[in-house]
Amino acid sequence: LYIDGRKFIAMKENPEILDDWPLHRTKDTVTTISL
Repeated sequence: LYIDGRKFIAMKENPEILDDWPLHRTKDTVTTISL
């Protein structure tokens, strides 16, 4: 998972950090979600 162009590494201290990140549009970024 990359957030703002940086690879996100989950650790014990930050398992829910994704809930705290504001989701915002960025130009020149294409996002695809697959389940």
